[in-house]
Amino acid sequence: MSPNTEWDDVWLALKLIFMPWLWKRGKAVLEMEEEFKKYLGVKQAVSFNSGRTGLLAILTALGLEPGSEVLLQAFTCNAAVNPILWSGLKPIYVDCDENNFNIDIEDLKRKISPNSRVLMVQHTFGLPANMDEILSLV
Repeated sequence: MSPNTEWDDVWLALKLIFMPWLWKRGKAVLEMEEEFKKYLGVKQAVSFNSGRTGLLAILTALGLEPGSEVLLQAFTCNAAVNPILWSGLKPIYVDCDENNFNIDIEDLKRKISPNSRVLMVQHTFGLPANMDEILSLV
């Protein structure tokens, strides 16, 4: 076990695996969202069952025109691409920087077009993307 995992955590996880009605829409989710709101000092917090579902909700909430472009780095997984496709949007793949596998700034400059609406930035392998430079472009 990892140094921060306690046996009661393992027991709770096993219990919840075999009783999904306790966590799918139950009290535990609402309690976690309440604690998250308190921790962040915000009025609203919404949790999702996966990053993919969260991305889909964000893209849907933006209300973009079908075919609008979403820029993202080419070295990614289908959990990033599928919500784009499911939203009727068009993924535009940007090359990666060979030194850190994050989005290549020069290729990003070339790929931004009048139809670009969203830029999804990924911090690959925990290496932070150059957000100052990226934000200066958008």
